[in-house]
Amino acid sequence: MHGWNGDPFWDTQGDTLTVTGVAMVDTTYFYHQYFLDTDNDSIPEYKLGFGPPWYEPESGATRPQDGETVTVFSRVHGLPGTEMLSVYQINGLEWRPLDEPAPWAGSWMHREHSDTTYAYCVT
Repeated sequence: MHGWNGDPFWDTQGDTLTVTGVAMVDTTYFYHQYFLDTDNDSIPEYKLGFGPPWYEPESGATRPQDGETVTVFSRVHGLPGTEMLSVYQINGLEWRPLDEPAPWAGSWMHREHSDTTYAYCVT
């Protein structure tokens, strides 16, 4: 199976996983990076993928605070190093729809009335 852009890396039929752990937030860079420690050894087992930093879901779900225990429903993406979980639910609230393009994935350009250009960005 292939994902929305034909790239098997972003396979929308990949394994889903529900996991609980302690959030670790790296604030070193301008955009925070989120990780999850599932076995309380202070080493993250997963990176959490929430999409662009400006995205806020309508459900009221929020990104976790450092040290907060959270449960996420996600899809697993194997990356070199730490695996990434694309988050679909956090603490029972929807982050983004499952098996649909991400809400930030693209939109119609509408440069003129007959324009059929669609800008697409998987991440």
